[in-house]
Amino acid sequence: MPTLAEPWNQIQAAGSTALSQSLRRLIRTGAVSRGDPLPSERMLAEGLSLSRTTVRAALADLERDGLLHVGHKRVRRIATAGEGPVLEHAVAVLGDLPPIDPTRAPRQPGWPSHIQTAATSRLQHDGWQSLSTIVSPNVPRAMQRVMALRPAGVVVAFDCSEPHPGEKLLPILEESGIPFIVHCDVAHDLPQFDRVCTDHAMGGRLLGEHIASLGCRNVIRIYRSPNQAPWLVARDGALCAALEQAGLKAPMAVRTPRFANIDDLGYAGNFEMFSRLFLSYLYETFEQQPDIDAIVTLTDRHAYEVGHACEMLGRKPGRDVMIFGYDNAWAEAPEREYMDNPVAATVDKHYPRIGTEMVKLLMQRLDGALPNEPQRRVVEPSLVMPGEATRAFGAE
Repeated sequence: MPTLAEPWNQIQAAGSTALSQSLRRLIRTGAVSRGDPLPSERMLAEGLSLSRTTVRAALADLERDGLLHVGHKRVRRIATAGEGPVLEHAVAVLGDLPPIDPTRAPRQPGWPSHIQTAATSRLQHDGWQSLSTIVSPNVPRAMQRVMALRPAGVVVAFDCSEPHPGEKLLPILEESGIPFIVHCDVAHDLPQFDRVCTDHAMGGRLLGEHIASLGCRNVIRIYRSPNQAPWLVARDGALCAALEQAGLKAPMAVRTPRFANIDDLGYAGNFEMFSRLFLSYLYETFEQQPDIDAIVTLTDRHAYEVGHACEMLGRKPGRDVMIFGYDNAWAEAPEREYMDNPVAATVDKHYPRIGTEMVKLLMQRLDGALPNEPQRRVVEPSLVMPGEATRAFGAE
């Protein structure tokens, strides 16, 4: 069996995908130079104990991406700068919302756009070019532009476990053959892909334990959403379990209709409209259970609306009832203009850390440092207690 010369003898591959990744790594790290010829198909196949069909498929993959140039008599060599792909040392960072300007980013990183911003910053820090692209609303058209540039990898910086735009995006990425990392809000979702996840069960447990530690005895949940998304099921299950373990009964769930914002009303009009929606449901609930002393909301923005509803019912947040949010977006919420922060505690999912971990996982995949099986990284949340709402419960 012929022995391959340096650096080709560094290749370790058991299939066309692994061979393609190994060759990409040699090119990206500079182990081979621009214009260098490749060993022939036969030499690669015999030297690596692979079939020529497997070798041919891997080489075709690199040719398609512009990393190899095929010359006279099908002699392959590493493409020179003018022949290579446009974005061979770049990563596409896909978002469904415009990225946040890091120089003017709000204090509290509670919005998902911080994933995209953090991923872009990490890539630039590591010397990579980043291509930020918004894929909504026309996913196929946006992806056609991205795929034409053939980046080295892709970071999908939004929750791909949601049907839109994930159901259109992921098949395109799979077919492209470009390594990619996805974010998903449920740890057990999308096991077929490399992914970075949020631990909502831990977030629910932290919130439940904290509520119990404050001495609250009658807790309810009120959500402006009729749906039980998988991430909410995980969060609620852990929240209820933590409260029950502390000797409290499982909190009743109050669900209101989910209406979209009305643009003509502006922030102030929508704040008033949704506050009154919550009021109509809370009025009946308080009539049935006047000793309610804690309310868990879906997210920090809803906590402001619930807080305003409680004020209209004569129950002051932080004194008569404690209100708990989620997402650590209280400082960024536009509703803060209309009332003092009512959030006694919230959960930070650490979106910037998720973006950073996605880039780190992608770099490991590109460098061949991971097994072939899809990898999962979980970013643990933490409890946050905003300063404005940490006064003693029941104090005047």
